[in-house]
Amino acid sequence: MEKKVITDSAVISSIREAMPVATAEDKGLMPAGLRGIEHISNSMLIFKHEGAEHQTTSLFVSVCLATGYEASLYYVSLSRNAQGVTMFRVKVLSGTYAVPLVAKFEEGQFLLYTKREEYTPVVGCLVVSCSGTVSCPMTVVDNAELEDATEATLEE
Repeated sequence: MEKKVITDSAVISSIREAMPVATAEDKGLMPAGLRGIEHISNSMLIFKHEGAEHQTTSLFVSVCLATGYEASLYYVSLSRNAQGVTMFRVKVLSGTYAVPLVAKFEEGQFLLYTKREEYTPVVGCLVVSCSGTVSCPMTVVDNAELEDATEATLEE
C-alpha cells in the first residue's frame, strides 16, 4: 500500500472534522478512568451500575483500613445472565480482605458497598469494564440497609 504525506493544514483539518468520534453516548463507551475515592467512617455505596438485566462488570477496589495502613487491592467481577443467575466474586490481589464487599441487585441495578465493621477505611474504585450506565457515588449508607445484601464469593 502506498502512503501519502499530507502537509496542507486545511486538508488535515477537514479530515479530522469528518472522522467519527466514539463517545459514551454515541458508541456505548464508558468514560476513561471512571473512579471514585473516599475516606469515611461508615459503610459506603461505592459503585452503581444501571442497565440491562444481563450484565458484566469488572472493577478494582483499593481499600486501606485507615489512613497510614497498607492498602489492599481487590478485583471484583460481576455477571448476571439473561436467566437472572448472578455471580459476584472478589479476588484479593494484594493485602488482606479486611473490609468486606457486599452487593444488592434490584430493578436492573447492581449496587456495590463496602461494609464497615471496625475501622475508618479509605476506599478507591476504578471501573475496568462494563456496559450500561455506571457511577462511583461514594455515599454513606447505614449498615442496617445492608442486612439483605449478598456477600461476595472470595476467590483464592
